[in-house]
Amino acid sequence: MSAVYDARVRSSELFGTIRTEKALARVLDKLIDGWCERRCLEPLGWVLPVWPLYPCSSLTECLGELLRALRTIETLPTGSVTDEERERVGDCRRYLEHVIDGRLRG
Repeated sequence: MSAVYDARVRSSELFGTIRTEKALARVLDKLIDGWCERRCLEPLGWVLPVWPLYPCSSLTECLGELLRALRTIETLPTGSVTDEERERVGDCRRYLEHVIDGRLRG
């Protein structure tokens, strides 16, 4: 296997299916739509106050609030979110961790 292939595999493991802000927005919007349709109040209660990103003193702060909400949603009981939704939330979380880490490193 080539080094390029290995790097792509490692990258996909780290960030899942999300590689851009647009992809993040698309996935979060789909998750929210699904939770609204099923009236899943627990995940909605965590994500709606921070999405779309609300005005804060800094973008890193806004992203951090969204990251905290996603981490909480990942730990909700099985009845609140499906396994597929939990996987998508994890993809969003990993992407945000990468973005925030990059912003903090400069």
